[in-house]
Amino acid sequence: DGNAQTTQLNLLVSGDLGRKVDLSSMPGVADSLQQIYDQAFGSSNEDIKHAAALALGRASVGAIDAFLPGILTALEKSSGKKQYLLLSSLREFIHCYREMEGGDLSSSVPLILPHLEKNCGNDEEGVRSMVAECLGSLACLEPKMILPVLQELATRETPKKVVVRWTVGSAVKFAIGGHMSPNELAPF
Repeated sequence: DGNAQTTQLNLLVSGDLGRKVDLSSMPGVADSLQQIYDQAFGSSNEDIKHAAALALGRASVGAIDAFLPGILTALEKSSGKKQYLLLSSLREFIHCYREMEGGDLSSSVPLILPHLEKNCGNDEEGVRSMVAECLGSLACLEPKMILPVLQELATRETPKKVVVRWTVGSAVKFAIGGHMSPNELAPF
């Protein structure tokens, strides 16, 4: 099990490095890491999968253009556990971005949002929880973009309206936990 722990540590260190350094500025590094993270998602060890998800999200902070499109494309094509892992990566990306001084994610929100909206009614509760965390964190970063979407989702009539509303309610809960202004959340 020492190998698994070493692999986890290597994955996490690569992600933390990517948080601070634009890995896409180093020829071949971002592509290689993307392949390594993808391979780790296929591991039989759950801790390695989780470490890869966190690392991918963190590395995306320093090189949005290199990693975010890959996450979103893979999210479109995946289901089940891989979808959960990719949403974990997205959550980590958003969370780390929130911690940055003066970080502006507004240009990426229109790319991210359709994937989150699509999965608000997902059959898997874990996937919906990840979607809610992402939406709640995004609401703290970009309230003027996200809150109208949450309001629309909460009132949308769909066959899965109960689970969609649960996801929206959870997103609001995460936004409150993220210290979003109560005045901004007043409509909810």
